Amino acid sequence: MKTTTPGQKLERDYYAPNYELLIRASQKGAQPFAVTEDVKSFISEVTYEDNADQFDRLEIKLESQIDNSGERSVSSFGDSKLFSEGHIVEIRMGYGNSLFTVGAASVVKKTPDYPADGFPTLTIEAFDLLHRAARRRPKGGVSYKGFRDSQIASIIGSRNGFDISTTDPRSFENIRKTTGVFDRTQKKGMSDYEFLKKVADINGYDLFARFNPEQHRFVLFFQPPALAKQREVFTFIYNEGEAAYRNTLLSFSPTLDAHDQSSDFEIFLIKD
Repeated sequence: MKTTTPGQKLERDYYAPNYELLIRASQKGAQPFAVTEDVKSFISEVTYEDNADQFDRLEIKLESQIDNSGERSVSSFGDSKLFSEGHIVEIRMGYGNSLFTVGAASVVKKTPDYPADGFPTLTIEAFDLLHRAARRRPKGGVSYKGFRDSQIASIIGSRNGFDISTTDPRSFENIRKTTGVFDRTQKKGMSDYEFLKKVADINGYDLFARFNPEQHRFVLFFQPPALAKQREVFTFIYNEGEAAYRNTLLSFSPTLDAHDQSSDFEIFLIKD
């Protein structure tokens, strides 16, 4: 049996799947701390969804335990500040002690469950920072007069938690500068995300957020699709004979499905 002292890192099988959760109280200046092995013993499931068209989502499920001392309930985590709303949870996954950051999310809600025929559970749900823009709906309309669309992206991103500063080029390096100055209006009742997504669509841009583990913050992406500037890297040739087996495909089984293909289009009118 292996034992550890407080602060000592557990040795793990090199081939055993492993994960780590790092929590920050906020993006700005907060030092992360790792969820302890004792807390992890309550965690039964961790799910991270990387969504291209929606917000990235993290779900952590904790279940009550029974050991020699009796029942260890998750009820205390409901009032604990560990998973407080707004805290940033970074998930790192891999094998043994070789872990890499998969993503991060901001805690939105905690849902306890007390079933009649089982032990209590607690579900932590978190999303990337763009979800804040989806929840923020200005009471009145907002007018942006004489702004570039990229400037509008910086303004909306900044007021929804993204650390964007004119003195730090890294904070807006993925907000691609647009040409032209326009007068745009965010209508009453329209969320910041809905409005910014519409502006992104007008420019043919992608809009999403990613967590940068080196900068310890979420980064807003407002830029042309990656495929638009991606060069051909590999060329695979199928069934070219034995002399060409090296660097070719030996088998090829594509699936063609029209389910997710575009079947309509929108026309935007831009007035200078």
